[in-house]
Amino acid sequence: MRFYVPEWDDRVDADYDFRMDLHPTASTQARELAYIWDLFEPENLPIDGVLISREQVASRSVDRREALEANGIYAEGQLGIPAWLPTISDCGAWGYKSLPFPPYDNDEMLAFYDRMDVEVGVTIDHLVLGSGDQRRLYLDRGCFTDTFAPDDLPESLTDAVSVMIADWPDRWPPYVEEVAPRLTETAEPFAEAMFTGNVDAVIESIRTHPRAVYRPDDAQFRYELTLANAEAMWTTHRREEYPYRLMAVIQGWNLESYQRALQTVLAAGFRYVGIGGVAGSQADQIREIVDVLGRDIEAHTEATGKRVDVHIFGFAKEDVLEDIGARGVTSFDSASMLRAAWTGPNNYHLHGEGRYDAIRVRYPSRSAPIGRQLMEAVRARIILLMLQAYDHGDPITEEVRRWVEEVSTVLARLPDQLQTIRRGDDFDDDAVSASLERFDTLVDEAMVLRSTFGRPFRRQFVRQLRSEAAGKSVPWTAYLELVTRAHEALSTAVKEMLGSVDPQKDAVEQITQAVGRYAETVGDEQYVAGYRRTLIDRPWRRCTCPICSTIGIDVAIFRGNDRNRRRGFHNMHQFHKAMAAVMPRVVILFHHTRGFETTTRMEEWIADYHPSYWEVILAFPQVDIAVVTPEGAYEWWDGGSTKGYRGPVALERYLKYDTVLSVGEHATSTNAPGMQRLIDGDLIRVEDPKELHAILAEVLGRTDQVELSRFHS
Repeated sequence: MRFYVPEWDDRVDADYDFRMDLHPTASTQARELAYIWDLFEPENLPIDGVLISREQVASRSVDRREALEANGIYAEGQLGIPAWLPTISDCGAWGYKSLPFPPYDNDEMLAFYDRMDVEVGVTIDHLVLGSGDQRRLYLDRGCFTDTFAPDDLPESLTDAVSVMIADWPDRWPPYVEEVAPRLTETAEPFAEAMFTGNVDAVIESIRTHPRAVYRPDDAQFRYELTLANAEAMWTTHRREEYPYRLMAVIQGWNLESYQRALQTVLAAGFRYVGIGGVAGSQADQIREIVDVLGRDIEAHTEATGKRVDVHIFGFAKEDVLEDIGARGVTSFDSASMLRAAWTGPNNYHLHGEGRYDAIRVRYPSRSAPIGRQLMEAVRARIILLMLQAYDHGDPITEEVRRWVEEVSTVLARLPDQLQTIRRGDDFDDDAVSASLERFDTLVDEAMVLRSTFGRPFRRQFVRQLRSEAAGKSVPWTAYLELVTRAHEALSTAVKEMLGSVDPQKDAVEQITQAVGRYAETVGDEQYVAGYRRTLIDRPWRRCTCPICSTIGIDVAIFRGNDRNRRRGFHNMHQFHKAMAAVMPRVVILFHHTRGFETTTRMEEWIADYHPSYWEVILAFPQVDIAVVTPEGAYEWWDGGSTKGYRGPVALERYLKYDTVLSVGEHATSTNAPGMQRLIDGDLIRVEDPKELHAILAEVLGRTDQVELSRFHS
């Protein structure tokens, strides 16, 4: 079972300086940005694949979007996704749920997947919202005016009908123009008179308006449109022989509707089915849907001898993993454990030991006066120093006093340096960012100033220097006043924070006293009890992921993207461990000494040359299957196209699997990328189908659920 993470441009600064709490360069363009696959080795990468949404690609800058579509997601300089990491791309239905139609065309979407070079493309769906008989009215936000806004819609309408308001696209796909040609007509703005009267009268008055769509049974329309798109895309996908795999997404509002949708896409020929519309559902609901659909797929497999993979969209409930795995779910996606790192309390996860509160260290309020901003910045800097000293086992108060001496020395030298660079031409550039970078190069120990007093302090100086470079008069006292304010903030904050620490107490008591005092100053008193547990337990010391091993306590500090997102990466590592504990990742490798003809499908080759093994595999849909050649590995579904194959991929893909089984002689394929590392590891050779069945049943905990007599008689 593979875990895919949605790609939302989740990047961190690879060189972030946690000690100074700074980016090494002020220029965002000069930073080396890292994704999760850059921070983990293939053996311990806590994801099994990446889900790239069309909606997310569209939200990028024009240059980045065009580069992605021109070069594909695996190309250097794009997302940097390793070539061996599986990828899925979908249309991002949640992003357009308030539109009357999906904004994408079936044929164009298939071509998009091809340009992006993804491994799996997903059919275009329209989320089924609500029950199967819901009345829904769609309105284009662009037709509202200052005199008649969305809030002016009468309650009699909004209470009776689900009203969806969104910005409609300038141009709809061709199929929309065929079913609703009036949407292309010029539209007059909405007026109050159109929405006056009872609900039926309102619906009738706007029925022909080009920017209004009403449906008495919208869920049924979305349901049928989703299935029609799947069938149309399947036909085109086969005709054009695209090299990627196509997944049919199904929607529903109850078990019966999901079952009907499943039977429709199976009858069309799909071998990969995605269950949509369950994000946010209760665990029991997911179990019920997967159980019913899983049984239907088992019956289909038994009748046809064909394996069908199942994906769940937007799912991440740890307590359901074992149940859905046993029912044949082969993949799912979720970003919830990543987002949990910065969306609430209990945001540091440790498998088997619960969750902890990351300690909030806040940035200054941008709307506050400069004096207050300086105080807030210095307080934050001091508590960071204390937390890091505690983690390293250094005396907390001594670390702060050493730092105060350094900052005081830098501040004392600052006026002479400012006097030197005043009225020069160094700050006549129109770009503030360039001026800030120039300031950092001209002022000694500018990093210390940035680290201690934050961005507003430097910006205030740069503003004054730019004014003088432009010929305006800025009195010298204005510079000195800012330096004085910095001295005062430093002195006051140090006395306040050090005064909260009793040097006679042990390190735990000292740091909890300091953190408690800091929490009071920023209004976070409600978190103090959780902070104390975090500081006492020091959970990051019991985690082996490269995030915790590298940055220590900073992973448990709630502050900025470079800490919070790394904590999210750590959370995914913990989730992946939990997943492996209840549903181990298993791959079966078959071996082929030569290349394949372009019309040979991998599953057909396995079924022809290893029929008894293939029968065993069909009973265990959770396992992954690949055929290894000297060039690399081909997934079981690959091939069968006159245009060739999707593969091969390097065997790094399988280094992170808990169990790697090898069928047949593998010495002939040791030249395949990554094969030797598998051989040197815990690769298990399987000699016959009975042995394979026994191993799979044992590893997957299916000995009491799978009939063994067929293979052990």
